Amino acid sequence: MHIRLLPFTLILLLIIALVGVTVFLVLQFYAMPKEAQAAKKEVEQLMEVTSEPLEVTTNLSDDTYIKLAVVFEVDRPETKTELDQRMFQVKDALIALLQNRSEEDVAGEKGLNRLKADLQERANAYLAGGKIEHIYVTERVTQ
Repeated sequence: MHIRLLPFTLILLLIIALVGVTVFLVLQFYAMPKEAQAAKKEVEQLMEVTSEPLEVTTNLSDDTYIKLAVVFEVDRPETKTELDQRMFQVKDALIALLQNRSEEDVAGEKGLNRLKADLQERANAYLAGGKIEHIYVTERVTQ
């Protein structure tokens, strides 16, 4: 009698294992697209509140040159529109900030963070309805 139960038990365990693997694979395939869609939606929302890169090449106070590209993240899409309209003022503020600093002042993470904080403060002064939440430096070259 025990000999007859052995094949039945093995078949039952095999079926349970196959069902478990199938459930796992189905959940993985359905969960991944949802995560990808959420990531895509997050990127689309981020694009609604980020500016085009602002590129500046100018001299610093110590006769070195800097090439800098920054992207602004604002609090809402309406602020992005206003920032786009005032970008010439923001560029002027960035050039003024850079021309009063030396290569040493903008070197390293601390120098870059100070520059971003000062630029954010000046740029926010031009915005009536919103504010810049973050500034990303996408390129920095000094020579």
